[in-house]
Amino acid sequence: EAEAAEAIEAIDIEFEPLPFVVDPIESLRPGGANARAQGNVWVRPAPAPAPARGAAPEGRGGRGRGAAGAPPPPQIQVLKWTDEDFRNAGDGQMPLGKATDEWQFGNVEEGLKKADLILDETFMTQSTGHQPLETRTAMAYWQNGKLYLHGSTQSTVQTVASVARWVGVPPAQVVMISEYTGGGFGSK
Repeated sequence: EAEAAEAIEAIDIEFEPLPFVVDPIESLRPGGANARAQGNVWVRPAPAPAPARGAAPEGRGGRGRGAAGAPPPPQIQVLKWTDEDFRNAGDGQMPLGKATDEWQFGNVEEGLKKADLILDETFMTQSTGHQPLETRTAMAYWQNGKLYLHGSTQSTVQTVASVARWVGVPPAQVVMISEYTGGGFGSK
Protein backbone atom coordinates (compact mmCIF):
# COMPACT_ATOMS: atom_id res chain seq x y z
CA GLU A 1 0.00 0.00 0.00
CA ALA A 2 2.82 2.38 0.88
CA GLU A 3 4.53 1.52 -2.41
CA ALA A 4 1.34 2.30 -4.35
CA ALA A 5 0.92 5.62 -2.53
CA GLU A 6 4.54 6.51 -3.30
CA ALA A 7 4.02 5.63 -6.98
CA ILE A 8 0.92 7.83 -7.13
CA GLU A 9 2.85 10.75 -5.67
CA ALA A 10 5.51 10.33 -8.38
CA ILE A 11 2.96 10.77 -11.18
CA ASP A 12 2.99 14.25 -12.68
CA ILE A 13 0.18 15.04 -15.10
CA GLU A 14 0.14 18.14 -17.27
CA PHE A 15 -3.18 19.21 -18.75
CA GLU A 16 -3.54 21.40 -21.80
CA PRO A 17 -6.94 22.95 -22.43
CA LEU A 18 -7.94 22.45 -26.05
CA PRO A 19 -10.62 24.20 -28.10
CA PHE A 20 -13.87 22.29 -28.04
CA VAL A 21 -16.68 21.69 -30.49
CA VAL A 22 -20.14 22.98 -29.62
CA ASP A 23 -21.62 23.26 -33.12
CA PRO A 24 -20.61 20.68 -35.75
CA ILE A 25 -21.11 23.18 -38.58
CA GLU A 26 -18.88 25.76 -36.89
CA SER A 27 -16.21 23.07 -36.59
CA LEU A 28 -16.14 22.89 -40.40
CA ARG A 29 -15.38 26.61 -40.79
CA PRO A 30 -11.76 27.73 -41.25
CA GLY A 31 -10.17 27.90 -37.80
CA GLY A 32 -13.04 25.96 -36.20
CA ALA A 33 -12.20 23.53 -33.40
CA ASN A 34 -11.82 19.88 -34.36
CA ALA A 35 -13.60 17.06 -32.57
CA ARG A 36 -10.26 15.28 -32.13
CA ALA A 37 -6.71 16.56 -31.80
CA GLN A 38 -5.74 14.93 -35.12
CA GLY A 39 -8.71 16.20 -37.13
CA ASN A 40 -12.47 16.12 -37.55
CA VAL A 41 -13.34 13.40 -40.08
CA TRP A 42 -12.70 9.67 -40.42
CA VAL A 43 -11.40 8.68 -43.85
CA ARG A 44 -10.92 5.12 -45.06
CA PRO A 45 -7.99 5.07 -47.51
CA ALA A 46 -8.27 3.16 -50.77
CA PRO A 47 -7.11 -0.45 -50.48
CA ALA A 48 -3.61 -1.31 -51.67
CA PRO A 49 -3.36 -2.94 -55.09
CA ALA A 50 -3.82 -6.70 -55.10
CA PRO A 51 -0.58 -8.69 -54.78
CA ALA A 52 0.81 -10.57 -57.77
CA ARG A 53 -0.78 -13.94 -58.47
CA GLY A 54 0.40 -16.59 -56.04
CA ALA A 55 1.91 -14.08 -53.59
CA ALA A 56 0.28 -13.72 -50.20
CA PRO A 57 -0.16 -10.19 -48.84
CA GLU A 58 2.56 -9.25 -46.38
CA GLY A 59 1.96 -10.70 -42.94
CA ARG A 60 -0.90 -12.94 -44.08
CA GLY A 61 -1.31 -16.56 -44.99
CA GLY A 62 -2.19 -17.42 -48.55
CA ARG A 63 -5.30 -19.46 -47.78
CA GLY A 64 -8.64 -19.10 -46.10
CA ARG A 65 -10.57 -16.11 -44.94
CA GLY A 66 -8.74 -12.81 -45.20
CA ALA A 67 -6.15 -14.08 -47.63
CA ALA A 68 -6.60 -10.99 -49.77
CA GLY A 69 -5.53 -8.77 -46.87
CA ALA A 70 -7.48 -6.62 -44.46
CA PRO A 71 -8.73 -3.22 -45.60
CA PRO A 72 -6.63 -0.30 -44.41
CA PRO A 73 -7.73 1.16 -41.08
CA PRO A 74 -9.60 4.48 -41.09
CA GLN A 75 -7.55 7.62 -40.52
CA ILE A 76 -8.48 10.93 -38.95
CA GLN A 77 -7.97 13.95 -41.21
CA VAL A 78 -8.91 17.62 -41.22
CA LEU A 79 -11.76 18.79 -43.46
CA LYS A 80 -12.75 22.45 -43.51
CA TRP A 81 -14.96 24.41 -45.86
CA THR A 82 -13.70 27.81 -46.95
CA ASP A 83 -15.31 31.15 -46.16
CA GLU A 84 -16.16 31.37 -49.86
CA ASP A 85 -17.98 28.01 -49.64
CA PHE A 86 -20.17 29.39 -46.84
CA ARG A 87 -20.81 32.67 -48.73
CA ASN A 88 -21.87 30.79 -51.86
CA ALA A 89 -24.20 28.53 -49.87
CA GLY A 90 -26.17 31.46 -48.40
CA ASP A 91 -27.38 32.24 -44.88
CA GLY A 92 -28.44 29.24 -42.84
CA GLN A 93 -27.31 26.77 -45.51
CA MET A 94 -24.48 24.26 -45.51
CA PRO A 95 -22.03 24.37 -48.43
CA LEU A 96 -22.71 20.88 -49.69
CA GLY A 97 -21.59 21.43 -53.26
CA LYS A 98 -22.71 19.23 -56.13
CA ALA A 99 -23.59 15.64 -55.32
CA THR A 100 -21.27 13.09 -56.90
CA ASP A 101 -23.13 11.12 -59.54
CA GLU A 102 -20.11 9.54 -61.21
CA TRP A 103 -16.83 8.21 -59.91
CA GLN A 104 -14.18 5.78 -60.97
CA PHE A 105 -11.51 3.71 -59.32
CA GLY A 106 -8.76 2.05 -61.28
CA ASN A 107 -8.76 1.17 -64.97
CA VAL A 108 -11.44 -1.40 -65.83
CA GLU A 109 -10.27 -2.02 -69.41
CA GLU A 110 -6.69 -2.61 -68.25
CA GLY A 111 -7.92 -4.97 -65.54
CA LEU A 112 -10.00 -6.97 -68.04
CA LYS A 113 -6.98 -7.35 -70.33
CA LYS A 114 -4.92 -8.80 -67.47
CA ALA A 115 -7.66 -11.10 -66.12
CA ASP A 116 -7.19 -14.86 -66.36
CA LEU A 117 -10.96 -15.32 -66.41
CA ILE A 118 -13.86 -12.98 -67.15
CA LEU A 119 -17.18 -14.24 -65.82
CA ASP A 120 -20.20 -12.34 -67.14
CA GLU A 121 -23.37 -13.51 -65.41
CA THR A 122 -26.43 -11.96 -63.78
CA PHE A 123 -26.26 -11.49 -60.03
CA MET A 124 -29.46 -11.10 -58.00
CA THR A 125 -30.06 -10.41 -54.33
CA GLN A 126 -33.27 -10.54 -52.32
CA SER A 127 -33.31 -6.96 -51.10
CA THR A 128 -31.33 -3.82 -50.43
CA GLY A 129 -30.46 -1.98 -47.25
CA HIS A 130 -33.10 0.10 -45.50
CA GLN A 131 -33.05 3.79 -46.33
CA PRO A 132 -35.47 5.68 -44.04
CA LEU A 133 -36.21 9.16 -45.31
CA GLU A 134 -36.35 10.85 -41.91
CA THR A 135 -33.41 11.25 -39.60
CA ARG A 136 -33.14 9.31 -36.36
CA THR A 137 -33.66 11.67 -33.44
CA ALA A 138 -34.98 11.42 -29.91
CA MET A 139 -35.72 13.57 -26.88
CA ALA A 140 -35.88 12.19 -23.35
CA TYR A 141 -36.52 13.48 -19.84
CA TRP A 142 -37.17 12.08 -16.37
CA GLN A 143 -40.45 12.88 -14.64
CA ASN A 144 -41.82 11.31 -11.45
CA GLY A 145 -39.27 8.49 -11.57
CA LYS A 146 -40.05 7.52 -15.18
CA LEU A 147 -38.08 8.05 -18.36
CA TYR A 148 -40.18 9.71 -21.08
CA LEU A 149 -38.72 9.15 -24.53
CA HIS A 150 -40.05 10.85 -27.67
CA GLY A 151 -38.68 9.16 -30.78
CA SER A 152 -39.44 7.79 -34.20
CA THR A 153 -39.84 4.03 -34.10
CA GLN A 154 -42.08 1.44 -35.69
CA SER A 155 -41.98 -0.81 -32.64
CA THR A 156 -42.48 0.90 -29.30
CA VAL A 157 -42.49 -2.47 -27.50
CA GLN A 158 -39.01 -3.43 -28.73
CA THR A 159 -37.72 0.09 -28.15
CA VAL A 160 -38.98 0.20 -24.54
CA ALA A 161 -37.25 -3.10 -23.72
CA SER A 162 -33.94 -1.96 -25.24
CA VAL A 163 -34.00 1.49 -23.64
CA ALA A 164 -34.86 0.03 -20.23
CA ARG A 165 -31.89 -2.34 -20.50
CA TRP A 166 -29.52 0.49 -21.59
CA VAL A 167 -30.64 2.82 -18.80
CA GLY A 168 -30.85 0.11 -16.16
CA VAL A 169 -34.50 0.46 -15.16
CA PRO A 170 -37.51 -1.86 -15.43
CA PRO A 171 -39.50 -1.49 -18.68
CA ALA A 172 -42.46 -0.19 -16.65
CA GLN A 173 -40.41 2.94 -15.92
CA VAL A 174 -39.98 3.80 -19.63
CA VAL A 175 -42.73 5.71 -21.44
CA MET A 176 -42.15 5.60 -25.21
CA ILE A 177 -43.95 8.26 -27.26
CA SER A 178 -43.84 7.79 -31.03
CA GLU A 179 -46.69 9.82 -32.48
CA TYR A 180 -45.52 10.21 -36.06
CA THR A 181 -43.11 7.90 -37.84
CA GLY A 182 -42.24 8.56 -41.45
CA GLY A 183 -41.14 5.90 -43.89
CA GLY A 184 -38.89 3.49 -42.06
CA PHE A 185 -39.13 0.60 -44.51
CA GLY A 186 -38.64 -1.88 -41.68
CA SER A 187 -35.48 -0.45 -40.15
CA LYS A 188 -37.11 1.79 -37.56
